Amino acid sequence: MSKRELVVATGQFPVSKDIGGNLSYIVTLMRKAKEKGADVIHFSESSLSGYAGVDFERFEEQNETLLRHALKQIFALAARLKIWVIVGSHYYDGENDLPYNLFMYHL
Repeated sequence: MSKRELVVATGQFPVSKDIGGNLSYIVTLMRKAKEKGADVIHFSESSLSGYAGVDFERFEEQNETLLRHALKQIFALAARLKIWVIVGSHYYDGENDLPYNLFMYHL
């Protein structure tokens, strides 16, 4: 049996309430990780949405449509790059008043 390696990258950047700015960092770091041979890249908790209570006061302040669109962009890029992505964000499932905290996308 041959030995296989799993190359893991960690993406760190100055997270803010600006979903578009966070997305830009995430996309750039996903591409760099893939160029360096990573199989998976991990981002911090709330890396896409920003931290509630720190970057914004209430979840209702966030643009959920923009957040969902950004997640779809991350998922599409992950598929094109063939890299696993673990990205933190809050997310509403439509049936719950409280948001979920973490998304993981895999191929």
